[in-house]
Amino acid sequence: MRIHAISVGLSQMLVLRQEPLHATQSAIRKRPVSTLATPIEVELSALGLNTDEQSDLSVHGGLDKALYAYPIEHWSRWEQALALEPRAGLFGENLSIEGLLEEEVYLGDQWRIGQALLQITEPRIPCDKFCAVLQRPQAAKTMVALGACGWYLRVIQAAPLAAGMEIEVLPGPRQERVSEAFAFKARKIR
Repeated sequence: MRIHAISVGLSQMLVLRQEPLHATQSAIRKRPVSTLATPIEVELSALGLNTDEQSDLSVHGGLDKALYAYPIEHWSRWEQALALEPRAGLFGENLSIEGLLEEEVYLGDQWRIGQALLQITEPRIPCDKFCAVLQRPQAAKTMVALGACGWYLRVIQAAPLAAGMEIEVLPGPRQERVSEAFAFKARKIR
C-alpha cells in the first residue's frame, strides 16, 4: 500500500453545460507533481497540499476533506466502462494510491505515511463537475455502478508527502466501510 502519485490543481472556470451555457469555478482538474518516476516531496497542512486549491468547500476542502484519495486499481474499469485513459489526478484526486479499495477501508481508519497522520472521513460523491471534467455526462452514474468512489481524508498530523511512500493503516472503530457509506449516500444518483 503506497502513494502512486500526488496531484494538485488551481481553481479555474469549468463549463458544466453548453446549452444554455453554465460554468463554475472548480479546482477538479489536477496534475501530478510527485510520481514514482519523480518522487518530489509536497508540503501538507491541516487544509491539504500546498499549491492545491479548492473552489467549493461544501464538496472538497476544509478540515474534513483536506485530501481526496483514489485507488489506481479502478483505472482499468474506467477504461472499459467509458473508454477513458486514466492518469493520476484525472478523477480530481490528490492521492492516487495502490493497494486499498473501498471495501477494505473504514471511516475512522488512520493512515501513517512517513511522519504524516491522516484519517478517512467519508466517501466522495460524484457531481456535475466530475461529469464535466471527464466530458462524460454518465460519469456520476458510472462511478456509482462501479462503486469506485475513493474517499476524503482529514489531516491529523501534517508532514511532507511524496509518491512511493508506504501507507500504514491504523484501524479505527471499524463500524462502516467506505463502500457501505458510499452505497447509502449515492442511492439518489442511480
